[in-house]
Order: sequence, then C-alpha cells, then structure tokens
Amino acid sequence: HIVDDMRPSVLELFGLRDAVEAHLNRSVARAKPPIAVRIADSSDGSADTMPETLRTALYRIVQEAINNAVRHAGPSRIEVQLASTATTFSVAVSDDGAGCGVVDPGAQGGIGHMHTRAALVGARLRFEPASRKGGTRVVIEIDREAPKPGQTAATERAVAEAL
Repeated sequence: HIVDDMRPSVLELFGLRDAVEAHLNRSVARAKPPIAVRIADSSDGSADTMPETLRTALYRIVQEAINNAVRHAGPSRIEVQLASTATTFSVAVSDDGAGCGVVDPGAQGGIGHMHTRAALVGARLRFEPASRKGGTRVVIEIDREAPKPGQTAATERAVAEAL
C-alpha cells in the first residue's frame, strides 16, 4: 500500500478510469451501512493520453474527494463521472451525504492539498451541492491542449515532486 500510495500502479498499468474505480471500491468495501457506487466514463480514455504527472494529480484529487465523502459525509451513494469534450477533460465526484458547505481553498489538510494539486497542473476545482436535497459534487476540469512552450522537463519534475 505504501508504494501504491506513492505511485499508483493501477493508474500506470490500466489507466485513470480503472484506478479511480479500484480506489472507489476499496474505499467503500467496509462501509456500514453500505455505500452504493457508480462510475460513468464518457471520456473515451482521453485522460490516458495526458502526461503522467497530470494523470497522477487528477487521480490524487479524485482520491481525496472519495475519501472525504466516505469519511465525513455519511453518503448512501457515491458516483464518479469522467467526461471529455474537444477542449476539456473533467471528473466529477458526487455523493448524497451531508454536504460540505462553503469550502476554503486555503484550508489545511485534504481540501487544501486538492486545491494545491489542481493549481500546480492548471486544473479548475470547485465544490458545489450535488442536488437540491444535499450532498456534494467535486468537479475537476482541465483544458485539453498542447503543452505550453514554458512547460519544461524541470517544471514537470517540480510538479511530480509536489504531487
């Protein structure tokens, strides 16, 4: 588990969707009462064409969103949706739990780490109500475009170390 926490092998071997699904299932396996899960992927595997550091950052943000839902929201259901358009890739993690209210981007701990990771890779991160009845939806969006000229190998290493 320690090695997988540092560099998730499922992510490398099978891709983002399968890594997220494995983490989701592992996270709810012992939940009492049980938590139903669903993963929907309409992205055509586009995440797996992104640089490794970006995929890892996305995975870590999604991982934390799932962990927060399981630990703090008391949901009966968690859903993860991966989607892409010609210009954007997004992941949304929704639960029907207690909701998280207003989120401070400068918060310490998991939510702060989510914001830091998103900022490092140029992703947009937002927290919103999942429905009128409550719950939370965490949305991560990243533009699908060619690497910027300033994105050097040194920058890639710095991002990888911060993740």
